Amino acid sequence: MRPAVDLAPGFAEPVHGAQRTFRDLLSALACPGAPVETAGVDAAPAPLSPTLAAAALTLLDHETRVALCPPLDRAGVPDYLAFHTGADLGAALGEADFVLAAADALPDIAALKVGTAEYPDRSATLLIGVDGFAGGERVTLSGPGIEETRDFAVDGLDAAFWAAARRNHARYPLGVDFIFCGPGAVAGLPRSAAIAARASGAG
Repeated sequence: MRPAVDLAPGFAEPVHGAQRTFRDLLSALACPGAPVETAGVDAAPAPLSPTLAAAALTLLDHETRVALCPPLDRAGVPDYLAFHTGADLGAALGEADFVLAAADALPDIAALKVGTAEYPDRSATLLIGVDGFAGGERVTLSGPGIEETRDFAVDGLDAAFWAAARRNHARYPLGVDFIFCGPGAVAGLPRSAAIAARASGAG
């Protein structure tokens, strides 16, 4: 591991920063598809964004098994996360509690841990670094936390991703949960949310 002096800092105020980010992540998962403003860390090693770094520093610890998808598995990111969280960063995709990925280099969602009938909570959460929530393939969400329906889009995610996400939802209560980390905001997509293609010509 690199000496600590070479590593980017984590939260300026570790306890308050992690508590604030945790509340934001919970809010995002409670209201699927509704981006929640959040503060990232002041600096993080590229290509790890400040928002994705904040989510990782909040959720990971020495008891969590983590898989880093390329390019997040190099360029100083593993050293940074190991130093600030103590997490096991060498987990296989099918064994990881948390998987970190970029929107343009996603793993096979079907290969991730989905829990068991007895313990559906023993599943993976996929943390995805994204560029925002304005572009990309638009879908309509429904289910718990959504009054009727909610339109949602994530920059960089195409129809193939949403097809995989629909297959993931079909396994509910098993399945993977998603947290999208964009500039200054996070959005959640729990496995309980149903996903439909957005109607052609919808406003």
